[in-house]
Amino acid sequence: MKVKRVPFPVGPPRAGNRAAGEPAARARPAAEEVKRLRAGRAGTRAGCERRGCWAPPRAAETSPEKLEKPSALGPRLRVSPAPDRRALSLAVSAKVHRDFGEERLVAEFVKLAEDSSNSLQPDLSFINFLKPEKLTKAEKRFKEKAVVEMMKLDKQIKETQIRLEPLVEETRQLLAENVRVEEENQFFLEYLTKQTKESRQRTEKLWNYYLQQSGQIEQRRQELTSKYAGKNSALKTELLQKEKILSNLNKQLEAMRDVSIVKEKQEREIQTLQQEIKKTHAETAAKKQAMLVQFFQDKALLEAQLSELDARQLGKRPTKELNSKNKALERAAKQYTSEFHSSIDRQHQQLQKELPQLIQKCHKLEATHSRLKKQQQQLQQEQWYLECLSRGRQRLQERRNPCPKGQGAPKTTLNPALGTKSRTHPK
Repeated sequence: MKVKRVPFPVGPPRAGNRAAGEPAARARPAAEEVKRLRAGRAGTRAGCERRGCWAPPRAAETSPEKLEKPSALGPRLRVSPAPDRRALSLAVSAKVHRDFGEERLVAEFVKLAEDSSNSLQPDLSFINFLKPEKLTKAEKRFKEKAVVEMMKLDKQIKETQIRLEPLVEETRQLLAENVRVEEENQFFLEYLTKQTKESRQRTEKLWNYYLQQSGQIEQRRQELTSKYAGKNSALKTELLQKEKILSNLNKQLEAMRDVSIVKEKQEREIQTLQQEIKKTHAETAAKKQAMLVQFFQDKALLEAQLSELDARQLGKRPTKELNSKNKALERAAKQYTSEFHSSIDRQHQQLQKELPQLIQKCHKLEATHSRLKKQQQQLQQEQWYLECLSRGRQRLQERRNPCPKGQGAPKTTLNPALGTKSRTHPK
């Protein structure tokens, strides 16, 4: 907003003729004295501030440049622009110190403007001081001119009063607006103060939380480091033990190769014995079948002979020779049958004696086979466990010290003795 100034134009003095020179010279200081007295009345009421002071108006000079300058009432109507948001807190804090002075100055200005409307009247005391009966012609002409000038001055004063009325009203509005702005500024100042305090508290809380979390993380890191070191040492110790066990197992496997050879021999012997048992059963059944066939053939032949004898005896009496032959044939048949049964019994008893020994030997071989198979499975499990440990250690080393491209860690190979499948015993 531009600064509003209240001009008080005063016309330059007119030069008179030579005859009126001395009275005009005497009237000029009188007019200046009147202006000085009126300006002094306003000056005594005006207060002064540290930053902007209402200086009392000085006496008007005859210079046109001095007359065209604004009066001292101009700076009172200056309105400062609205403060920026960034400088709001600084402007409010600085403005608090001068609020009281500005309000006091504006109130005095309004009061002075109201009083001036009643007190600014044409002052003709110095004209009435000149008595008409004692005046010369030149003094009368000067008096007339002075009256004209005083009327002009009175007119200018009234015009000035008319111009001052909107300024006074505007000053009142500005004062009321200033009060509202001060209230708003106070509200925003309290709001910003509260927000700043809350922001500071939040920052402190976040910082305390950060310190607490960092302490907990550091403590957790130390615990994990110590735990990792303990586990690493324990795993190294266990790995050394497992490596020793692996070396011992490899030695045992080398020693058990002879056992595997013995096992294969035993399996071959078991198969041979089983084949012999089957062959013996087959031969016994074949012999039994052949003997039964021969027995039935001989029986049929004897029955045929007996039937012939019976047919002959139908017509003749049996003789002693025929009876003796029949008895001899019967004895021979009984003897042959008894011999056949006894031979079969002897073979059966011999097979019964040999069978338990063969079965016992077969059971021993099967027990040895199952025991060796269990040992082989146990060795395979231990070998697998040790290989897993070595792979885990290798991966851990690769994570710690990653190998460059093109280079790989050595791979563990299985023992060919552990990779072979065990032979099953045929039933």
